[in-house]
Amino acid sequence: MIRAREWPHGMTATATHDTKRGEDARARLLALAEIPGEWTSAVARWKILNAPHLVIEGEMRAPSATFEYMLYQALLGAWPLGQRDDEFLERMRAYALKAAREGKQETSWLNPNLAYEAGLQTFIERILDRSAAADFLTSLETLAQRVSLLGALNSLSQVTLKATMPACPISTRERNSGICRWSIPTTGGRWILRNALPCWRRSRIRIGKASRKTGRVVI
Repeated sequence: MIRAREWPHGMTATATHDTKRGEDARARLLALAEIPGEWTSAVARWKILNAPHLVIEGEMRAPSATFEYMLYQALLGAWPLGQRDDEFLERMRAYALKAAREGKQETSWLNPNLAYEAGLQTFIERILDRSAAADFLTSLETLAQRVSLLGALNSLSQVTLKATMPACPISTRERNSGICRWSIPTTGGRWILRNALPCWRRSRIRIGKASRKTGRVVI
């Protein structure tokens, strides 16, 4: 293999300090390609359910149709596996503001459109409020459960390739980003996935070197 011979110490990083979405969030979004019909139907329904929550002032629509679509992707990618806490709303608001400014369509860092940004924040508050958007949140949570499993399988496949192909599988930057969290119990050097997969919601599966002291696969 040319890579093994010519670049044996090259990195096979799948995330950097400037990745716009986390590695596992991207794995979830890739899973949407496996269920295009279901995703298309869900977005169409969500747009109808959330139409009353849009902020419209004259010709301004917050969020724009394009940004609304991206926001649904972001919610699916970041939706917690467990109970959603109060910090999730603030995280999504901060993410949306940063994404909108860096997109430079309706607002930007140099020329912020405060009216649009305020409308965007209001929209997010409304659709994440169960008293105002119960049907949307129920539908989102149902799809998130399905996509999170597909995403976990995609993530496991990705890291398996990264750990077994030539070159260095993980960079220091990835380690500092908290990507290497999951561990899988081993017996005799074999992966015991049947013991790990039932607990996949607790963290992120990552395959690495088996520890002789603990008998667990760690990175």
